[in-house]
Amino acid sequence: MYVNEAEQVEQLKKWVNEYGASLIVGVFLALVIGFGWRFWQQRQEQQLEHASVRYEQLLTNVVNGNTTAVESQALRLMTRYPHTPYAQLAALQLARQQVYQDDYSGAQTQLTWVMKHGNNPALREVARLRVARLQLAQNKTEDALTTLDKIEDKSYLPAINIAKGDVLLALGKTTEAAQAYQAAMTAFPGLDEMQPILSMKIDNLVGATNTTK
Repeated sequence: MYVNEAEQVEQLKKWVNEYGASLIVGVFLALVIGFGWRFWQQRQEQQLEHASVRYEQLLTNVVNGNTTAVESQALRLMTRYPHTPYAQLAALQLARQQVYQDDYSGAQTQLTWVMKHGNNPALREVARLRVARLQLAQNKTEDALTTLDKIEDKSYLPAINIAKGDVLLALGKTTEAAQAYQAAMTAFPGLDEMQPILSMKIDNLVGATNTTK
């Protein structure tokens, strides 16, 4: 029994000598990674919490019509918390305010920022649609079509087709516009309120085309 125990102790010593350093390094790395992961999670949660508070303050100023505060708070959110959804929402709010102020260039800058930096596909699509609408309002129809060529969230395809139809109509391409509206209507299951509007647009275009023939 003693011999076996002695052999076991000796074997343990050899194992420690051979693998001890690697074991210590492994344990150390595991602790560092675990601590780093928890720290990162806590920081992300804090960032979200702080951004949420800032965004609530921004909305309060939107309601109160304090445009100066809205702009400063939106820019702060975009600078300090760029990877949170609140930063993208703030940029959309600022763009909306700038449109009301007829600052289309400024609005497009904010919307483009969302398209480039947003980590939410739905918000990127909202920004894309609004950029296209701004370009159409400024008669930049070809630019608007280019903007609408890309789609990341297919649930926005009906809205994009409606926007395409409006741009194509502005270009005088009535047949293509009617096709875009038809595609939007087909892809609008359950949204009955949109059907009459799109049907009217399609009927008007078809009627106009038949009249010209």
